[in-house]
Amino acid sequence: MFSTGIVFAVLVVLVAYAESVRFVRRQNLDEALQVSTSSGIVQGRTNRTFSGRPFWSFRGIPYGRPPVGTFRFRAPKPAEPWQGVLDATEESPACVQIFVRSRGVFTSGTEDCLIVNVFTPTDPLYQRDPLPVLVWFYGGAFVEGNSSVTAFGPEFLLDEDIVVVTLNYRIGFFGFMSTEDSASPGNYGLKDQVLALRWVQRNIRNFGGDPSRVTISGQSAGAASVLYHVASPKSKGLFHRAIANSGTSLSAFAWKRNAKEVAFQVGEGLGINTKNSKELVSKLRMVDLKSLMGVCETLVTLNLLTLMLEGFAFGPVIEHDHKNAFISESTYSLLERGDFNRVPIIIGTTTDESAVFENLINGVKYLIVLFDLSPGSLPNPSMKITTSEERRKVGTEIIRHYFKRRSAFEASVEEIEDFMSDEQFVRPARKTAQLAYRHTPVYSYVFSYRSKYGVRGFNDELRGRGSSRGVVHTEDLTYIWKRIERSFPRNQEDRLMVSRMVKLWANFARTGNPTPRTDPLLQNITWPSVNSRKDMKYLDIDSTLTIKSNYREEHMKFWDYIYEKHGGKSYITY
Repeated sequence: MFSTGIVFAVLVVLVAYAESVRFVRRQNLDEALQVSTSSGIVQGRTNRTFSGRPFWSFRGIPYGRPPVGTFRFRAPKPAEPWQGVLDATEESPACVQIFVRSRGVFTSGTEDCLIVNVFTPTDPLYQRDPLPVLVWFYGGAFVEGNSSVTAFGPEFLLDEDIVVVTLNYRIGFFGFMSTEDSASPGNYGLKDQVLALRWVQRNIRNFGGDPSRVTISGQSAGAASVLYHVASPKSKGLFHRAIANSGTSLSAFAWKRNAKEVAFQVGEGLGINTKNSKELVSKLRMVDLKSLMGVCETLVTLNLLTLMLEGFAFGPVIEHDHKNAFISESTYSLLERGDFNRVPIIIGTTTDESAVFENLINGVKYLIVLFDLSPGSLPNPSMKITTSEERRKVGTEIIRHYFKRRSAFEASVEEIEDFMSDEQFVRPARKTAQLAYRHTPVYSYVFSYRSKYGVRGFNDELRGRGSSRGVVHTEDLTYIWKRIERSFPRNQEDRLMVSRMVKLWANFARTGNPTPRTDPLLQNITWPSVNSRKDMKYLDIDSTLTIKSNYREEHMKFWDYIYEKHGGKSYITY
């Protein structure tokens, strides 16, 4: 009789073989639309940009082996070569992910998902001078997201002569499971991104891109990923500029504090009763996808009840010090002493980030009474406050500062949103800029332009109820990517904002400076880099572009006081 392990191994091999067949699946090939990569030839297709300009797209190119079976919960391996021509004309499935929606929590995607998409405005067979490259990391709380063109269409950027690369990376339990030791160090999603960046360095010239001018960019969890790469020695030399929209590695949501505990909880939910990390990981690699995700869905659902206290269910960790660690020290410390990849950085937020979470806030508002009963749960755990009495004192000061009635439970939704926006986005973005600017150019922005046409459905819903006072989380992406709103932009002002945003981003990708010369499109402004902690210049991106100083100054001074009086370095988040 065959053992269970042998049968499982045979099944993995058969699945891998079946998957490899998909590499040669197109009969009607066009050699004029083929490009050679380090793993084989890919077949692309032509499309049109927003302005009607032709571009070439190549979708679903594998950069890593399928991380299944014994490769599950491990650093990725480069894709194996294929014979023949890979059909790269259609979208590939997203990575396994969990969606939290009003109608429930559900799973979709596949484990075999490590692909890149390349979009180029120049005919790869008739290359001119190589063009700058922008690589995109999607957001989604580290549990959802994908590189689909319905969410991140490259057309606006391609009109500015930028080669665009989007990619899938592992998320959720598959991307960030960690036992905090050698059995499963974690950060697999970030390591996927590193492998994709290596693929770009090896191959992008064949698509008309310049491997010496690679800009990494991302939003929310993707922005936190960008700043982790800025700090990680494993990413050195793989990129040359960085753009972080609404997130940083110092954001509280970007560090998982109890990853080992969560890993064993998943095991217990599957009947794996062990205290041994190696045994746990070995058995988890053999669990079928449906069973594993059923337990993870439960954990994500329960996490909604403790989200404000514990952060997201899955996320990056500070690994134990080992040869292949992506990051084994806090990014705060690395940024503070200048021990990071010193590339120019753009970092910013929208004016009302947390309004996007209004439904969640209303749904768990009854739990907010916990902050009144236990104010000590409010301060960032990374502050390292040593006594419960002091934590309670700090929490009470926070409540009094943000909530007029001096009660979290009686606070308005707008007050809670202000606190959450400062806590998760504004304060960490500001601190990241303050730490990094001494060593590299840092450009800070606040996106404040509002359009009733430029937001996604649930943001339209918020604005329809009159609850959003500003620009919500993700809204600035509408002016960089052609998203699911196929009729956008609908008016001249929105079109102008698209042109301005893409010009700023393209200038930065080309030169490392978003305003290298005066330009009437950009109202002839010069966007200054941050050069002071006390007078922090930023670009206010509205109908009029304006240079301003010290965004949300009153609240940031409050946090400076709190951290200086009560905090204990070195921080992990801020």
